[in-house]
Amino acid sequence: VLELRQERYVFVDGGAHLGETITDFRLSLRRFLYPWDVYSFEANPALVPRIARFPHVTVLGQAIWIEDGSVEFY
Repeated sequence: VLELRQERYVFVDGGAHLGETITDFRLSLRRFLYPWDVYSFEANPALVPRIARFPHVTVLGQAIWIEDGSVEFY
């Protein structure tokens, strides 16, 4: 059985804030070269609903770190 692998292009935004990086990436020429999936992380729950939603963009109301767990932000 021949298995065909399709390359996957993933852009990780480690601090979405208000989606500025997502907007910049969507306007960049690099975005048009490959089929990208964008994962954007924002730990501030007040900002998450304010981030614009686009196709192939997943906004996660979480922080990224090297360990599982939870912390309080001030």
